[in-house]
Amino acid sequence: MADELKKYLDERNQQPCIIMITGKNCIPCDNIKPKYLKYSTKTKDVAFVRPLDVDDINTPECREKIGFKVKSLPVFAGFVGGECLVHFVGADEKQLSQMVEIMMKEASASKNMKKLRI
Repeated sequence: MADELKKYLDERNQQPCIIMITGKNCIPCDNIKPKYLKYSTKTKDVAFVRPLDVDDINTPECREKIGFKVKSLPVFAGFVGGECLVHFVGADEKQLSQMVEIMMKEASASKNMKKLRI
């Protein structure tokens, strides 16, 4: 899983990307997952990784890639250029919305930088 996550984030290069880390018996995870999936269909400039199970990614390699150890669930993390820009813990729809806004601004900034290089 660490290799898959690293590859996915690396392939996105400068495209903002959000991941959700869940658990098998995590009720708050189950409650907010539909909202996460809804954002994934409505937000085209930000890539959304399918929800990841903590048991699959709680390895030293994954912790190194995401930049933090998962201690509580759910976890949401926003990446740009393969680096974690922002993350939060909890099933808070308002925080998720704010993260999506931040990542959309990053996507817009990235597009503007590409236009300047042309």
